[in-house]
Amino acid sequence: MTTLLTKYPVHTLVPHQRPHADEMAIFLMAQKLYSAQAEKLYPGISRAQIKEFNRDQLGSKSSQQWLEEGYLLVGIGNGRYDEHASMKARGKTREKPKDCAATLFAKDIGVYEQHECYRFIQHIFKNDTDGAQSLMDICSLLNLWYDFGKPFQFVYAEFCKYALLLIRNDELIHTEGKREWEAHGRIETIAGPSGTKLTMAVVQSDSNYVLPYVDSKFSGVFPDIKVLWKSTGHCLIFCTTHKRKNGATGKRIPTGLRLNKVVANIRRHVLQKRGSGYDPQSLSDYGQADNTEMIMYHPDFEAMFNGTKTESSVVPIGDFVSLDELLEAVRKGMRDFTFRKSSKK
Repeated sequence: MTTLLTKYPVHTLVPHQRPHADEMAIFLMAQKLYSAQAEKLYPGISRAQIKEFNRDQLGSKSSQQWLEEGYLLVGIGNGRYDEHASMKARGKTREKPKDCAATLFAKDIGVYEQHECYRFIQHIFKNDTDGAQSLMDICSLLNLWYDFGKPFQFVYAEFCKYALLLIRNDELIHTEGKREWEAHGRIETIAGPSGTKLTMAVVQSDSNYVLPYVDSKFSGVFPDIKVLWKSTGHCLIFCTTHKRKNGATGKRIPTGLRLNKVVANIRRHVLQKRGSGYDPQSLSDYGQADNTEMIMYHPDFEAMFNGTKTESSVVPIGDFVSLDELLEAVRKGMRDFTFRKSSKK
């Protein structure tokens, strides 16, 4: 937690009109998620009212003067949680922000690295700096609700529903997912092309949370290939298409990894078990291929799906291939594929 020289009682949280998602995240942390931690820094904040101010209402008072009177400015007035003011103070107005109001507050109250809200805060930060990722993004929906005249109280309530669902999901990732990985998962080093070494995470589990845990910064695994084998014989395989230079932090760079040879090997196994003829050139086609319709090769994610949460009726690949045979197909496929030309090795 960042130590402030003085702790200021707070009775009112003050955002600008039509508060953004990063300001709403502060309200949620202060009054629902981490009220005890927030109270240590700002006594009374967990019960504070939220009141939108415009520029005229701020007047000539500084953010410090407002704070001394019990008003904590959020995303406005060049205060502690106005990231643009922080950039001005550092002379970095032309740089991409390194924080948003939510990350600044989370760091101050000491919860920035808490696993149950880390992904939520990162999503809010990315949205604040890069913009909404789609029209169905919660942050896009906030603007739509405002545009259609919905009051702040309605918009904030909808935001909280979304945020709490995401945070509950992350709690399950770091409880059930972690438990399943530690009980049923393993890491294997396999040969990659041109003498490279790759890591493969293999887990036998029916949990929907175990692979997200393996992918999270908190697992410390960072595998190149992830294989999930379910008790039904269904299987999911994912390729890590991007990694960060320093493991959990740093710039994301493409790996160039592909599953085309892996998918071709697995489809060949299935076709041979079925006694079906095949065109060798079509084995690594994206999407579905003839007589191996239970296998979906997704081009955007470099992933192989054999059944999903919503498609449990798909014929399990385990009817044709054992786990040992499938893993051998993965090992051979990852050794034989070629990196994408655009990758940075």
